Amino acid sequence: MKRYRFITGTVLAALIAYGLFGVYSVSEELEEARKTELSLKTQISQTETENSLLTAKIESIGTDEAIKALAHERLGLVLPDEVVFEDAD
Repeated sequence: MKRYRFITGTVLAALIAYGLFGVYSVSEELEEARKTELSLKTQISQTETENSLLTAKIESIGTDEAIKALAHERLGLVLPDEVVFEDAD
């Protein structure tokens, strides 16, 4: 009878230890998953902000103001009421 109790106690202790290890392992995985989730939510927020800015830029490209600004910056467009100063190196 003592031997039966010893074996039962040993098996029960082993099962409890295994269960506790399993809970600890799952707890670590859950914490890692939460960190990953937070990182992904941050990336999503940044990407959504960038997408909004790009969408606004795309929508404004076809306007007269955007075309004039590009022509002024890249092609040197001068409007009739503007004065141009040139550097006399």
